[in-house]
Amino acid sequence: MRDAEVRHRRLGNWLFLAYLVLYVTFVLLNAFEPEIMERQVFKGLNLALVSGLGLIIIALLLAVIHGSLAPRPSATQSDAVTGERR
Repeated sequence: MRDAEVRHRRLGNWLFLAYLVLYVTFVLLNAFEPEIMERQVFKGLNLALVSGLGLIIIALLLAVIHGSLAPRPSATQSDAVTGERR
């Protein structure tokens, strides 16, 4: 495996762990401290809704970051995937 692929996988693992911590915090707060999540924080919207939408936006941003930093396949790798020969 190339060095760039190893770094990309490591980045993916860190991004996943960061999101996992956020998501587990969200779930635990909803399960064990629902009164915190019922607080209105933005124009009548409660914390549960705002943080849930925030999690969706964060997941999309992390996917964009991960995808934009992905190593580009070389010509031989892309030929192997498509089955083309030069």
